[in-house]
Amino acid sequence: MRVPGHGHASTGGGRGQATAGPGPRVPHVCEEFTLSERGGATTLGYAGELGADFGAAGQRWAGKVAAAWEAARASFISIKNEAERRCVQHSG
Repeated sequence: MRVPGHGHASTGGGRGQATAGPGPRVPHVCEEFTLSERGGATTLGYAGELGADFGAAGQRWAGKVAAAWEAARASFISIKNEAERRCVQHSG
């Protein structure tokens, strides 16, 4: 992940945006979760944005938030695996 003032920041499955430009920006995190049906299966979609500025203070804030954000996002892997295990268990 890149830090504020250095352009776009990748967060893996979601999308992140480290912003820099004229004037200070309010640090923010925006997340969106969507459920949709595809081929008879439910799909969970996730998108997110992390924005920060304020120089070194913004970098520290973004680093702390991004670490927690990535941990939460990664937990979806275990949730997915458990949901699939239960589905197979109940259908078999």
